[in-house]
Amino acid sequence: MAKPIKGVASIDVKYLANPLELIEFAEYFWKKQQQPLLLEEYLPGNIYSVETLNGHLLGGFTCTLTELPYFIETGARWGVPPEGAAYVMRALEAVGATFGACHTELVMTAQGPRIIEINYRSIGDQSDFMLDNLSGGSYFENVLRTSLGETIQPPVIDSELHSIAHYLFAERAGKLSDAPGGFVEEREGCAVHYVPTKQASDVIDLTHSNKDYLGMLHVTGQGKQRVEELLEKELERLKAGFQWA
Repeated sequence: MAKPIKGVASIDVKYLANPLELIEFAEYFWKKQQQPLLLEEYLPGNIYSVETLNGHLLGGFTCTLTELPYFIETGARWGVPPEGAAYVMRALEAVGATFGACHTELVMTAQGPRIIEINYRSIGDQSDFMLDNLSGGSYFENVLRTSLGETIQPPVIDSELHSIAHYLFAERAGKLSDAPGGFVEEREGCAVHYVPTKQASDVIDLTHSNKDYLGMLHVTGQGKQRVEELLEKELERLKAGFQWA
Protein backbone atom coordinates (compact mmCIF):
# COMPACT_ATOMS: atom_id res chain seq x y z
CA MET A 1 0.00 0.00 0.00
CA ALA A 2 1.12 3.57 -0.68
CA LYS A 3 0.39 6.81 1.15
CA PRO A 4 1.78 10.35 1.26
CA ILE A 5 4.50 10.73 3.86
CA LYS A 6 2.68 13.81 5.25
CA GLY A 7 -0.88 12.67 4.61
CA VAL A 8 -3.96 12.77 6.84
CA ALA A 9 -7.45 11.19 6.90
CA SER A 10 -6.45 8.37 4.51
CA ILE A 11 -6.31 10.81 1.57
CA ASP A 12 -4.41 9.21 -1.33
CA VAL A 13 -3.89 5.99 0.59
CA LYS A 14 -4.34 3.01 -1.70
CA TYR A 15 -3.74 -0.72 -1.88
CA LEU A 16 -1.59 -1.63 -4.88
CA ALA A 17 -1.65 -5.21 -6.12
CA ASN A 18 1.40 -5.11 -8.40
CA PRO A 19 4.25 -2.87 -9.63
CA LEU A 20 2.21 -1.56 -12.58
CA GLU A 21 -0.48 -0.24 -10.24
CA LEU A 22 2.24 1.42 -8.16
CA ILE A 23 3.68 3.19 -11.22
CA GLU A 24 0.22 4.38 -12.33
CA PHE A 25 -0.67 5.61 -8.84
CA ALA A 26 2.67 7.41 -8.41
CA GLU A 27 2.25 9.20 -11.75
CA TYR A 28 -1.29 10.24 -10.78
CA PHE A 29 -0.23 11.42 -7.32
CA TRP A 30 2.86 13.39 -8.39
CA LYS A 31 0.80 15.34 -10.90
CA LYS A 32 -1.13 16.73 -7.92
CA GLN A 33 1.67 17.33 -5.42
CA GLN A 34 5.38 16.83 -4.98
CA GLN A 35 6.02 14.90 -1.81
CA PRO A 36 7.40 11.41 -1.19
CA LEU A 37 5.14 8.38 -1.13
CA LEU A 38 5.57 5.92 1.70
CA LEU A 39 5.23 2.22 0.83
CA GLU A 40 4.03 -0.08 3.59
CA GLU A 41 3.36 -3.78 3.83
CA TYR A 42 -0.35 -4.52 3.56
CA LEU A 43 -1.42 -6.47 6.65
CA PRO A 44 -4.54 -8.59 6.07
CA GLY A 45 -6.69 -9.14 9.14
CA ASN A 46 -9.10 -7.42 11.50
CA ILE A 47 -8.16 -3.89 12.54
CA TYR A 48 -8.40 -2.62 16.11
CA SER A 49 -7.45 0.39 18.16
CA VAL A 50 -6.16 0.37 21.72
CA GLU A 51 -6.77 3.43 23.91
CA THR A 52 -4.56 4.21 26.89
CA LEU A 53 -4.04 7.01 29.38
CA ASN A 54 -0.77 7.34 31.31
CA GLY A 55 0.13 3.78 30.32
CA HIS A 56 -3.17 2.45 31.69
CA LEU A 57 -5.34 0.36 29.38
CA LEU A 58 -8.82 1.83 28.90
CA GLY A 59 -9.92 -0.60 26.18
CA GLY A 60 -10.25 -0.42 22.44
CA PHE A 61 -12.38 -0.55 19.35
CA THR A 62 -12.98 -3.03 16.55
CA CYS A 63 -12.74 -1.01 13.34
CA THR A 64 -14.44 -1.58 9.98
CA LEU A 65 -13.20 -0.32 6.62
CA THR A 66 -14.46 -0.14 3.06
CA GLU A 67 -13.37 -2.72 0.52
CA LEU A 68 -9.94 -2.41 -1.07
CA PRO A 69 -8.25 -0.59 -2.70
CA TYR A 70 -9.20 2.28 -0.35
CA PHE A 71 -9.12 2.53 3.43
CA ILE A 72 -12.14 4.57 4.52
CA GLU A 73 -13.06 3.80 8.12
CA THR A 74 -16.79 3.14 8.30
CA GLY A 75 -17.21 2.48 12.00
CA ALA A 76 -15.90 1.26 15.34
CA ARG A 77 -17.37 -0.95 18.05
CA TRP A 78 -16.14 -1.10 21.64
CA GLY A 79 -14.02 -4.18 22.25
CA VAL A 80 -10.52 -5.41 21.45
CA PRO A 81 -9.00 -8.92 21.76
CA PRO A 82 -7.03 -9.32 25.01
CA GLU A 83 -4.05 -10.70 23.08
CA GLY A 84 -3.91 -7.56 20.94
CA ALA A 85 -4.30 -5.23 23.92
CA ALA A 86 -1.53 -7.02 25.86
CA TYR A 87 0.80 -6.82 22.84
CA VAL A 88 0.20 -3.07 22.52
CA MET A 89 0.78 -2.45 26.23
CA ARG A 90 4.17 -4.18 26.03
CA ALA A 91 5.07 -2.12 22.95
CA LEU A 92 4.06 1.17 24.58
CA GLU A 93 6.18 0.36 27.62
CA ALA A 94 9.11 -0.49 25.37
CA VAL A 95 8.98 2.81 23.46
CA GLY A 96 8.12 4.91 26.52
CA ALA A 97 4.68 6.03 25.39
CA THR A 98 3.25 6.10 28.92
CA PHE A 99 2.27 9.74 29.44
CA GLY A 100 -1.14 11.15 28.57
CA ALA A 101 -3.55 9.89 25.93
CA CYS A 102 -2.35 7.39 23.35
CA HIS A 103 -4.20 5.81 20.41
CA THR A 104 -2.58 2.73 18.85
CA GLU A 105 -3.78 0.92 15.73
CA LEU A 106 -3.05 -2.73 15.13
CA VAL A 107 -4.02 -5.68 12.93
CA MET A 108 -4.60 -9.20 14.20
CA THR A 109 -2.91 -11.13 11.40
CA ALA A 110 -2.75 -14.91 10.97
CA GLN A 111 0.75 -14.69 12.47
CA GLY A 112 -0.36 -12.64 15.46
CA PRO A 113 -0.79 -8.92 16.32
CA ARG A 114 1.07 -6.28 14.31
CA ILE A 115 1.09 -2.57 15.16
CA ILE A 116 0.28 -0.15 12.34
CA GLU A 117 1.07 3.04 14.22
CA ILE A 118 1.24 4.61 17.67
CA ASN A 119 -0.39 8.05 17.92
CA TYR A 120 0.43 10.15 20.97
CA ARG A 121 -3.08 11.60 21.17
CA SER A 122 -6.70 10.60 21.74
CA ILE A 123 -8.65 8.63 19.15
CA GLY A 124 -10.07 10.88 16.41
CA ASP A 125 -13.29 11.29 14.42
CA GLN A 126 -15.19 12.29 17.57
CA SER A 127 -14.74 8.80 19.07
CA ASP A 128 -13.05 10.36 22.10
CA PHE A 129 -16.58 11.37 23.10
CA MET A 130 -17.42 7.66 23.30
CA LEU A 131 -14.48 7.18 25.69
CA ASP A 132 -15.87 10.00 27.80
CA ASN A 133 -19.33 8.41 27.87
CA LEU A 134 -17.89 4.98 28.67
CA SER A 135 -15.92 6.45 31.60
CA GLY A 136 -18.86 8.32 33.08
CA GLY A 137 -17.68 11.69 31.83
CA SER A 138 -14.19 11.53 33.34
CA TYR A 139 -11.98 10.92 30.27
CA PHE A 140 -11.45 14.50 29.07
CA GLU A 141 -11.06 15.75 32.65
CA ASN A 142 -8.28 13.25 33.32
CA VAL A 143 -6.52 14.02 30.04
CA LEU A 144 -6.47 17.71 30.95
CA ARG A 145 -5.42 17.09 34.55
CA THR A 146 -2.56 14.91 33.33
CA SER A 147 -1.37 17.72 31.06
CA LEU A 148 -1.47 20.08 34.04
CA GLY A 149 0.90 17.78 35.92
CA GLU A 150 -1.66 16.45 38.36
CA THR A 151 -1.69 12.87 39.61
CA ILE A 152 -4.85 11.09 38.48
CA GLN A 153 -6.68 7.85 39.02
CA PRO A 154 -7.23 6.17 35.62
CA PRO A 155 -10.83 6.41 34.40
CA VAL A 156 -12.94 3.35 35.15
CA ILE A 157 -14.82 1.95 32.15
CA ASP A 158 -18.27 0.54 32.94
CA SER A 159 -18.15 -3.08 31.73
CA GLU A 160 -21.93 -3.08 31.16
CA LEU A 161 -21.72 -0.29 28.59
CA HIS A 162 -21.39 -0.76 24.84
CA SER A 163 -20.49 1.93 22.32
CA ILE A 164 -20.59 2.18 18.52
CA ALA A 165 -19.45 4.78 16.01
CA HIS A 166 -20.79 4.74 12.47
CA TYR A 167 -19.48 7.06 9.78
CA LEU A 168 -21.82 7.96 6.96
CA PHE A 169 -19.87 8.70 3.79
CA ALA A 170 -20.71 9.84 0.28
CA GLU A 171 -20.68 7.14 -2.37
CA ARG A 172 -21.16 9.60 -5.21
CA ALA A 173 -20.03 13.09 -6.14
CA GLY A 174 -22.58 15.88 -6.33
CA LYS A 175 -24.30 18.68 -4.45
CA LEU A 176 -26.37 18.22 -1.31
CA SER A 177 -29.71 20.00 -1.28
CA ASP A 178 -30.49 18.92 2.29
CA ALA A 179 -28.67 17.21 5.17
CA PRO A 180 -29.47 16.39 8.83
CA GLY A 181 -28.24 18.71 11.55
CA GLY A 182 -26.18 17.68 14.55
CA PHE A 183 -27.50 16.76 17.98
CA VAL A 184 -26.51 15.36 21.39
CA GLU A 185 -29.43 13.61 23.04
CA GLU A 186 -30.49 10.74 25.27
CA ARG A 187 -32.75 8.27 23.48
CA GLU A 188 -34.07 4.99 24.84
CA GLY A 189 -31.62 5.20 27.70
CA CYS A 190 -28.60 5.70 25.41
CA ALA A 191 -26.37 8.67 24.71
CA VAL A 192 -26.70 9.54 21.00
CA HIS A 193 -24.30 12.01 19.38
CA TYR A 194 -24.40 13.01 15.72
CA VAL A 195 -21.81 15.34 14.20
CA PRO A 196 -22.49 16.48 10.62
CA THR A 197 -19.47 17.05 8.41
CA LYS A 198 -21.43 18.14 5.35
CA GLN A 199 -24.44 20.45 5.04
CA ALA A 200 -26.99 21.56 2.49
CA SER A 201 -25.41 23.25 -0.57
CA ASP A 202 -22.04 21.50 -0.07
CA VAL A 203 -20.50 20.18 -3.26
CA ILE A 204 -18.77 16.83 -2.81
CA ASP A 205 -15.85 15.63 -4.89
CA LEU A 206 -15.00 12.07 -3.91
CA THR A 207 -11.53 11.60 -2.41
CA HIS A 208 -11.96 7.96 -1.32
CA SER A 209 -10.91 9.02 2.17
CA ASN A 210 -12.38 10.17 5.49
CA LYS A 211 -12.93 13.55 3.83
CA ASP A 212 -15.95 11.94 2.14
CA TYR A 213 -17.75 11.65 5.49
CA LEU A 214 -21.26 13.10 5.58
CA GLY A 215 -21.51 12.75 9.34
CA MET A 216 -20.49 10.72 12.39
CA LEU A 217 -22.99 8.93 14.62
CA HIS A 218 -22.09 7.62 18.10
CA VAL A 219 -24.33 5.59 20.41
CA THR A 220 -23.40 4.51 23.94
CA GLY A 221 -25.59 2.68 26.42
CA GLN A 222 -26.31 -0.38 28.54
CA GLY A 223 -26.44 -3.65 26.63
CA LYS A 224 -25.00 -4.47 23.23
CA GLN A 225 -28.32 -5.42 21.60
CA ARG A 226 -30.05 -2.23 22.71
CA VAL A 227 -27.22 -0.08 21.37
CA GLU A 228 -27.07 -1.97 18.07
CA GLU A 229 -30.84 -1.69 17.53
CA LEU A 230 -30.89 2.02 18.34
CA LEU A 231 -27.96 2.62 15.99
CA GLU A 232 -29.92 1.04 13.11
CA LYS A 233 -32.95 3.23 13.85
CA GLU A 234 -30.86 6.39 13.93
CA LEU A 235 -29.02 5.46 10.75
CA GLU A 236 -32.27 4.91 8.87
CA ARG A 237 -33.56 8.28 10.02
CA LEU A 238 -30.32 10.11 9.17
CA LYS A 239 -29.91 8.54 5.73
CA ALA A 240 -33.42 9.64 4.79
CA GLY A 241 -32.39 13.23 5.56
CA PHE A 242 -29.77 13.46 2.82
CA GLN A 243 -31.09 14.86 -0.44
CA TRP A 244 -29.05 15.43 -3.59
CA ALA A 245 -29.60 18.28 -6.01
